[in-house]
Amino acid sequence: MGAEQETVQLCYALHDDSGHFTKFLGTSLLSVLANASGPVHVHILLDASVAAENRQRLQQVAAAYGQELTFYEMDVLYRRPLRRLLAARPDIGRARYTVAGFYRLFLPELLPGQHVLYLDADTVVTCDVRDIYTVQVGSNGVAAASEWRMSGNPQQLLPGSQGCVDPRAYFNSGVLLLDLAVIARQQPGVTQQLLDFLSGHPREPYFDQDVLNHFFSQAYAPLPEWAHMLVPARQLRGIRQVVPGVYHYDGLSLGLFRPQDVYDKLFFDYFAATPWCDGAFLLRAFSRIREACGQPVPEREGCQLLRQL
Repeated sequence: MGAEQETVQLCYALHDDSGHFTKFLGTSLLSVLANASGPVHVHILLDASVAAENRQRLQQVAAAYGQELTFYEMDVLYRRPLRRLLAARPDIGRARYTVAGFYRLFLPELLPGQHVLYLDADTVVTCDVRDIYTVQVGSNGVAAASEWRMSGNPQQLLPGSQGCVDPRAYFNSGVLLLDLAVIARQQPGVTQQLLDFLSGHPREPYFDQDVLNHFFSQAYAPLPEWAHMLVPARQLRGIRQVVPGVYHYDGLSLGLFRPQDVYDKLFFDYFAATPWCDGAFLLRAFSRIREACGQPVPEREGCQLLRQL
């Protein structure tokens, strides 16, 4: 018999006030597990905003593939530091990001010494996650993909920060491979340092990605190109080939009305297999589309349309 495979430690972060965002994480999770060749332990960092029904569906996805899943109640485990962060950054929740973006800052304390693959919820994974997990991290314990390489757009922290990040080195934090043992050795107490940095700059737009770049952009290892592909950049370039890898749907890159878009199809191929895509979801979707038309659409026309699909 061969040697037992190491378990992949996979992490997501989730805040879902509307109740409608968990389906994206569920789609990402299903895509990972459907293509995994061995054991995966899924760690989901969440809070009270995630409804019981959505939690049950996430557990259902993991159970369908015989994989382990653990929830971490971040608003309970880290109540005091999160309260401090929210007081310093009241824009959280009103900006394009939620407090879940900051939950990954607690990983060195939450999963000490672990080798962790972090994925944003708006990803679809078509490769074996183990292929990413075994990538070499940098001397600072991090592997990531630069925005410059993925999109061609240089990114950097504002000049008012304590030193700008090299635009070509600025990485996208949607896919991160973290050796938390290395990070702890090189930067003891790094979680507190990250939180202090954020709290100490309340007037500057330091998002979770910016603060991670401030600390880790100097010595991280580059992920292979296939391990983090930015969907809007590929759409803009007209790249239609879907290869095994990680697809990051950022912004408005996912749509409903483009049957020829290979990335829309990729997402919905996996979403259709999740517990979120049921009859109630489809009927809600059709109803919202009819409302968006701005004029009543008779039910008989809906019946005729169904016959044409």
